[in-house]
Amino acid sequence: MTATTGDRNWIKNWKGRGDQNTFIKVNSAVLYEENGIKSNVILTKGQSVTYIDGQSKDHLRVAIKVGEEIYRTKIDNLLKPSSIGGIDLKPQSFGVVGRSFNISDYISTLKKNIQLRDDIKGELEEYLLDLVDAVEFGKSGIGGYDLSTIPLATVEKDFGEALGPIHCIKRGLVNKNLGITQATSIFVPSFGSEPLVDYILRNPSGISIRVSAKGSKTSNTLKPRFLVPPVRETPILAQRHLNSTEFQVLGLLHDYSTNEGAIRAALLLGKITQRAFGTITNFANSTKLSDIARQEFSNLIDSDLNTKGRKSIDMRQLSKLCENIVVKYSKDKSQKYTKIVNDVLNNDIIIVKLAITNGLPFFTIAQSYDGNIANISLRNKNSFNVGGEKLGFQL
Repeated sequence: MTATTGDRNWIKNWKGRGDQNTFIKVNSAVLYEENGIKSNVILTKGQSVTYIDGQSKDHLRVAIKVGEEIYRTKIDNLLKPSSIGGIDLKPQSFGVVGRSFNISDYISTLKKNIQLRDDIKGELEEYLLDLVDAVEFGKSGIGGYDLSTIPLATVEKDFGEALGPIHCIKRGLVNKNLGITQATSIFVPSFGSEPLVDYILRNPSGISIRVSAKGSKTSNTLKPRFLVPPVRETPILAQRHLNSTEFQVLGLLHDYSTNEGAIRAALLLGKITQRAFGTITNFANSTKLSDIARQEFSNLIDSDLNTKGRKSIDMRQLSKLCENIVVKYSKDKSQKYTKIVNDVLNNDIIIVKLAITNGLPFFTIAQSYDGNIANISLRNKNSFNVGGEKLGFQL
């Protein structure tokens, strides 16, 4: 009996199962750019990547994310999810949510539930317990593990949310003038109840410190829905930002669908004409531009190699062109967007990032008021063929 490969592998193990953290399993994996041109980047065996289900159309050119870049490669270049275990490592799966813990109870509850999990056994169980000890006691030695068998990307991204409170209380936030001591309590909200916040630390004086946890390669984005309402509803923020073009762009992205918002933003920026915009009758992805509309948008369409010369253009492709315009604009206006984001966060959210290097945990901490949250610009997860996700900021 041989392992499934090719199209059978893709359909059985990947298609429709959502994004998956995985690893390169061949010695050198050939990659392709989004436009089909062979990339100069070559990945080696064991390198962590993320399979992107929504942008993968067949087994020969599945989409993967490497850092912040998206490439295409063969599905057989990736280690199957079943080989690394589709294991939930978020704090919510370890029973540490929905109530306050002191640091001692939090650690003991986390360890107990690691050991009780039927899907976490062997090296993974031992490794997670060693990580907890390393973060609690500041140990620098974790060894003897075959890291190729451990889903390090998932550990970093998801289990990092569980490790973060321990690091913050033991050493990470102790000297940040936040009143953090060993008596600080920990509260992990349930899914979705606290946008942007993964856990809350409450110091002995009763002051809450909200924390957003990230992995070193985390691609989570801060969407316009978290920024636009606070600016509109808070007088001092409205006075600062409401009438700026930068904020008006965010408002359009927030108020309209993914496609329509991007196209309206390009109109606001003067990159398309009102006459061209008026030729659009439907913003759905598959809607084809009429011949008149194709002519009105010809300069924009022919400015990109992905669409140049195409007679038939749909709304997803037109929107992608406009999204590219908006992203470039945000990079040019990064200073203003950084100010908007920092004002909305109101110096109130601390970002704690975990990087796993050679199996060892390394934390970094960013606070809006110490200048570490800077150079913010919009990022785009959509492609010319697959859309639906609004532009947002990565912190």
